[in-house]
Amino acid sequence: MNNRYQQSVNKLKGSLESWAKTTIQDSEKRLVEGMLRGVLDSSKFIDQFATWLLAGAGATSVLLISNLGSISNIVGNVNYKITLAFVCAAMIFGVLEKIAALIITIHQAGEKAGYDIALTIYSEHQKVESEIEEMAKPHDIDVKTRINIERVFSMFINAYPKPFQNYLKSMFVKILNDPMYAHKKSIKIYFWQIFFTFIEVLSFILFAGSIAVAI
Repeated sequence: MNNRYQQSVNKLKGSLESWAKTTIQDSEKRLVEGMLRGVLDSSKFIDQFATWLLAGAGATSVLLISNLGSISNIVGNVNYKITLAFVCAAMIFGVLEKIAALIITIHQAGEKAGYDIALTIYSEHQKVESEIEEMAKPHDIDVKTRINIERVFSMFINAYPKPFQNYLKSMFVKILNDPMYAHKKSIKIYFWQIFFTFIEVLSFILFAGSIAVAI
């Protein structure tokens, strides 16, 4: 009797330790995700500034091209080409910034939608799981009720056209090995967004400087 009791206590202890470990890991992961999400939220403010600058560069390029003759006479043919090159560079890096911002926005929207869906499904699953375990426990029946995440990923990947499946498989393997993989990738894109915005601003400043020097 004592041995059975001790075994039950040890089993309970192991379950509680496992539960506590999983809870700690999940809480730590969610804290890191929240911090990274906070960083990525600033992406929209950078994008707003870059959009304003891109609009200015676009309007300036139209002005330069439509008044080619008169402006080139004032600043010189060589200087005209240099100023136009700076404006074009600002537009190119502005477009690259917009692409980076779009990728981050898609990631955030997908993550939020996926999190909300997963939370609802897990909540419903846990209720049914508890009912099954309560019915099975008095009869010492061991029933597997855990969701097989690998099978979920496999079914999800198979819904895509074949050319995309290998890429998605490699991505999900990376996510399984590193739960923060998607966030790390978005943070890298975020810093590329900052870099593109910086070059866009620099190109616009060099354009303004070249006009001032030429005049």
